[in-house]
Amino acid sequence: METLPSGFQELRLPKLPKRLSYYDDFACKERIIEDIEGCDTVRIMIGGDVHCCNLQVFGDAAKTMRVVISEWVRKVKPTTATIQFAGMTAFVRECGNDKLKELILLDPLELARCWNFTIKPFVTYEMASAIRSFLHVLASNEIAHWRPCDAVRIRHSIRSPAKDRFAKIRAGASYLRQDEQSRVVNYLDHFSAEVSDTTALAEVIQAALLVLGFQHGLRPGQSARLLENEMEFFDDGTMHITVPYLKQPRGTVRRVSIRSIKKEWVSIFRELSGRNKRNLTTGGTESRRYLLRLTPRQVTSETSQALASLAIERSATDLRHTAAQRLADNGATAAQIMDFLCQTSGKIAQLYIDASPSQGKIINDALGLSPFHQDLPAKHASRFLTKEELLALQTGKRRATWVRYRSSWWLRQWPELVRAQPGYRMLRLRPLHPEC
Repeated sequence: METLPSGFQELRLPKLPKRLSYYDDFACKERIIEDIEGCDTVRIMIGGDVHCCNLQVFGDAAKTMRVVISEWVRKVKPTTATIQFAGMTAFVRECGNDKLKELILLDPLELARCWNFTIKPFVTYEMASAIRSFLHVLASNEIAHWRPCDAVRIRHSIRSPAKDRFAKIRAGASYLRQDEQSRVVNYLDHFSAEVSDTTALAEVIQAALLVLGFQHGLRPGQSARLLENEMEFFDDGTMHITVPYLKQPRGTVRRVSIRSIKKEWVSIFRELSGRNKRNLTTGGTESRRYLLRLTPRQVTSETSQALASLAIERSATDLRHTAAQRLADNGATAAQIMDFLCQTSGKIAQLYIDASPSQGKIINDALGLSPFHQDLPAKHASRFLTKEELLALQTGKRRATWVRYRSSWWLRQWPELVRAQPGYRMLRLRPLHPEC
C-alpha cells in the first residue's frame, strides 16, 4: 500500500500542554502527566493500576496520536481514554500504519466509501468506536482536511459492526448452575462458622468477595471501593455496607446504595474489619481507606481463584449476572433489578426478566385473575361481543369503533343500540377498557 509521508510533514497540529491533569477516582486526587509532547509512553493511573499507552506503535502518526490522547484525557474519563487507545492500537496492528495515515489525510467526502469497502470488513466493534472518537478529535482540532462541520458525517458514515453485547445473558451462559450456587452457599456457611484470627488472610478476603458477588452482585470496581468507615455493625448481629454507584459524573452528588449482609455471613466481615484495625492486612497507601484494600483488577483475580477452589470455572461478572437473574426469578420488577445492580438504565434489567421462566408464570397467573382476560381467547376468536355482554357493561366502559358493512344485520339484531348512534349503518361495538 502506498505510504503518505509527505502529507504528515505538512500537518498543522495544535500545541500540547506541558502538564496534563486528570482525576483518579480510586485515589480521589488529581494526577499530572508531564511533558506529553516529548514522551513515547503515556502512563495513566486507573483503579490503582498503571496503564501504559505506547505511542511508538503509531510510527509517523505518533504526533497526531499525542493530540488525540491529550484530548481524550481532558474530556472523557481516564478509563474511556485507555479503552479508546487500546482500540486504535488494535486497529493499527490489524490494518497497519499506512491505513491510519490514509484515514487522517482522507477527504471527508470519501469517508463513507473508504469505511465500507476498505476498513469495516476488518475491524471489530471496539475498533470502530475508537476510530469514530479519533476522527471526532481530528475534526474538532481542524487537523488535515477535517473540520468541526464533519462531526455529523463521521457519526453517520462510521457504522460499527453488529454486536450483541448481551448475547451471553440471553443464552443463559453467564449463570452459575444450581449445584454451583449450592456449593458457594455451603462453603460460605461453613467458612463463616469456622473463621477465626488464625484463618489465613487470603481465605478471609476471598470469602468476603464471594459474599459481595453472590449476594449483592457487585462489580469488582464496587467491591474495591467499599470504604472501611462506611461499614457498620449492629447489636442484633446485622451489618450494613454502603455500595457506591460507578460511572458518576465528577462534581455531582455521590450516589450510593445501602445493603445488608446475610446475618450468617457477617462474621467474615467482622474478622476482616478487625484485621484492618490491627493493620494486619496488605495493600498500597492509596487503598488503606478501603475495606478490602485491593484494586479492581486484584478483586477480579481473587474472585476467580475463590471460585476455582470450589471447582467452579466462573468469573466475578458471572456472579453478578447470577445474582440479578436470581432476583428476576423471584418476581422482582425491572426497577428493583436496576436498583440492585446500581444502574440507571432498565435495558439490562428487562433482559433478566425476559429470560426468567418464573416471570412468565407470574404474569400469566396475574392475567388469569382478571375476568376479562379469562374470556380473552373466546373474544379474540369471534372478534365480537354478544348483546348480553355489551349491555352488562357500564356506560362509561363502552367505546365504539366503526366499520363498513354491506347488509343491515346489525340493525335487525340490535336495533335499540344501533339506532341511538349517529351514522348507525357503520357500527361495530366492542369494549376496550382493560377492566371490563
